[in-house]
Order: sequence, then structure tokens, then C-alpha cells
Amino acid sequence: MSFRAVNQLTRRISSTIPRRVAINPRLAYGPTFSAYRPFQASLSGQSRWASSVDSPSLATVVSDPAHAEATALLESGTKLLEEGDIQGALAKYQRSVEINRTASGLFNLGVTHYHLKQFDKAIEVWNLANEMDPASADVHTNLASAYIMAPPSRPQLALQHLQ
Repeated sequence: MSFRAVNQLTRRISSTIPRRVAINPRLAYGPTFSAYRPFQASLSGQSRWASSVDSPSLATVVSDPAHAEATALLESGTKLLEEGDIQGALAKYQRSVEINRTASGLFNLGVTHYHLKQFDKAIEVWNLANEMDPASADVHTNLASAYIMAPPSRPQLALQHLQ
């Protein structure tokens, strides 16, 4: 890969910020997470991202209180993240993943580590999310960004995830 190609890739990736996952149980998407739908809106000069999450059946939510608790923690963590409380969101997401490990929980946990500039931890967590849902374009995009931002930069790994 030429220096120019790496430089262009670095600029393109470093200008991105990992997307946040907003939990909305009213959304009915399939279990593959292929329905991530990021959007960006300006709210008092700040960016906000939201996308869908796995949607369990109503029977799962009713019969599994741990799942319901983990989902509530994801929702409160997302609210804290949107308010700028990254440490608070990190705690909520960690607890959610401890209760019920899901790709969306791991994805959100990785976002908090990324915002705290803990790139190696973000990569570790997003790789776990990638194992659970290898088709998620959002996970691959965020992994690429983290591989570029983490010292030392690893553009070859970033390119693998962008492809």
C-alpha cells in the first residue's frame, strides 16, 4: 500500500466517530443487526447517533428478567452517553454485558472505550461483538477507526475491516 493511500485512509477514518446505539424496544428489527440505521442530527452543535438493536420476542422479555434488566441498563447507558457522561455510560454498559452479553451491549461498551481514547480496549470489545455478529458494518467501521487511531496505527487491519 502506498503512503498516499494510507494517508488518505487515515484522514477519512480519523474524521469519523464511532456511532452510538440508541436502544428503542419499540423498533422491530431482525436478530442479525443488519438493520443498524445510523443517523446524525445537530443538537446544539453536537452530533447524535442512533441505530437499532437486536429485538427479542416479547416472550423472551417477559420470561427472562435478566434480559429486561440488561436492556434497561443499555437504555440508561445510552442516555448518559448522549448527555456526555461517558464514565456513567461505561458503568451501565459493563453491567449490561455482565448480565446478558449481546452484540449491541458489546458495541456500546466499545464506543465508550473509544471516546475515552482506550483504543485497545475498544478493539478488544468490538472484536467480541464482531464474533457475535460478523455482518455488522458498524462494528467493522468502528474497528477500522480504532485501528487507525490506536498507537501504533495499523492501517492494514483497518483496511481489512473496511473491505
